[in-house]
Amino acid sequence: MSNERDLEAPLLNGAEAAEGEENCLEAVTRYERAVHVKAGDCGEGEPTDEGALTNGHAAAASHKGCSDGGGICNLAVTAVGAGMLALPKAFASVGILLGVGLFIAVCFLTYFSSSIIIRWAHSLRKETYGEVIRARFGCTGARILQGSIIVHVAGVMIVYCIIIADMLVGVLLAVLVVPMLISRDLTVVARYSRLSVFMMLALAVSIAGLAALAVAQGKAAAVHVLPVPSAMGDGTPFDVVATVLTVISVACLAFTCQFNLIPVHKSLKNPELPNMLRITRLSIALCALLYITIALSGYVLFGKETEGDVLKNLTIKFVGGLLPHEFGVFFINAIVICNTFNLLCNFVLKVWAVRDNVAELALGVTACQLPLVHYYGLTYLLVALAYGLSIVIPSVYLLVSLVGSTACVTFSYIFPGLLVIKGDSRGVARAFAYGAVALAGVMACTAVYNTAIGNTDMA
Repeated sequence: MSNERDLEAPLLNGAEAAEGEENCLEAVTRYERAVHVKAGDCGEGEPTDEGALTNGHAAAASHKGCSDGGGICNLAVTAVGAGMLALPKAFASVGILLGVGLFIAVCFLTYFSSSIIIRWAHSLRKETYGEVIRARFGCTGARILQGSIIVHVAGVMIVYCIIIADMLVGVLLAVLVVPMLISRDLTVVARYSRLSVFMMLALAVSIAGLAALAVAQGKAAAVHVLPVPSAMGDGTPFDVVATVLTVISVACLAFTCQFNLIPVHKSLKNPELPNMLRITRLSIALCALLYITIALSGYVLFGKETEGDVLKNLTIKFVGGLLPHEFGVFFINAIVICNTFNLLCNFVLKVWAVRDNVAELALGVTACQLPLVHYYGLTYLLVALAYGLSIVIPSVYLLVSLVGSTACVTFSYIFPGLLVIKGDSRGVARAFAYGAVALAGVMACTAVYNTAIGNTDMA
């Protein structure tokens, strides 16, 4: 542990890596002595030394690992979920120019928080996000982090089960998800993620093409390039600020991928720090491209009538006004299939995150260190619980939206910001850290406010 005092997090201007709390020394030691297997490769492997993350996992050189493209797709699919279809409503609320500006700002904020997590894991030579927080904030901090990840991600899993079950028969859902969860290797999951990215691109291009057709036929909706107060609640200063904060919250949720950064990092064939940071940038840029395309196209198609879920606007009647009926039916079915497959892949990566954090929180080991029976037992138990809750409590969406939104900012922005602040850094990094923590608090309050007034269109 004494070696950690000499480590420096590159982003933090020489912040020293402190030891965990005394009462957690035994737990920290157990983690450091555990066999360091890559999260993306849970098979039988040789133990790596303590400097594995720093020297690029040299011991794993014989393992093929995940390509950079696979890593980009895994990270992008982690972020892109059902919230993507709420983004046109965001543009309808604040206009095109401010909407694009807020999305770009959130891109930078997401990369800032993500780079903190990646750099600290690299500097402290830790294998999980929980270990990083345990080393800096003790066991209590690690439990809060892991609990927030479990609450948020499990909540999203339940909502996805509700959405997917509406599109597919429940049994078919199980038939599709179970095989996708057999692999203990993120390299294999990346194959599904690549197909999912292709389908998301196809979905975005299809909606953009439909919007272009509407413009060509003179059937596009009236849109606002600049913000219009009347579109923001009652147009009062309070409503305007609340609407802008809601859009920021929705955008931040749409870019959430922080809980899977370290597993994706460790699964890479080339896990060097600069390469992972590049992959993170490209993943965020890919998400931004998809989001802005879908948000802008949906807004052009439906204007002020845009629903919180743009699929509700894409009816056969509406599409039939732009395309022949047969093509309209095909178009709607293709959109539903693309969206459903994306949710299935996103669901698999959500299970990965929940399983890892449940194993670490409850059992004190990473999921990859569990025996096969326990590993698969925990995996399918989590799926069964999510699906069961989605059936028993189908109205859970409102509660999940509230709790998930507040838990999300905890691991996405509060803990990364606190890592910088605790490191006694100065300058821009420290200012950004305080800003991230403050914004996280505001977003949590905004989620509570929107739930209280029943404004869940963009939740």
